[in-house]
Amino acid sequence: MIGRTPCRAFGARAARLGAIPAILLVWGGCAPIVFDERADGLGVTLEVDDVFMVTLPHSRSEAGFERFEPEVRGRAIRFLERGIDDDGAREWFRFVAAQAGEAEIYTLKVEGDDRRLVRDYSLNVKVRLREW
Repeated sequence: MIGRTPCRAFGARAARLGAIPAILLVWGGCAPIVFDERADGLGVTLEVDDVFMVTLPHSRSEAGFERFEPEVRGRAIRFLERGIDDDGAREWFRFVAAQAGEAEIYTLKVEGDDRRLVRDYSLNVKVRLREW
């Protein structure tokens, strides 16, 4: 997990405007909050309007493995977009903490000869009101 930066409050506003403002924030020293496979199954606390990413090894890099778009249970989190890093090694999923409450993010994958669905990754998120 990579930590927060002081300018995270601007992330949600940039997310609503599109990729260019988000890129400018990163170039300006504002990195997003990022969780990777080490956060699988953990619980985290964020603030309303935090934009964050989940990054996982690219599913097509493993034979017979396909990851589905993430599911969100609860209204506190909203899924924004999915992408692949330039080198193709990792998939990323971008979210925004939309309102105070709790939510679970999880991904499913198809596995085995019988092509059963199994949970691949989960993250429990508690969203609180921003403290100014």
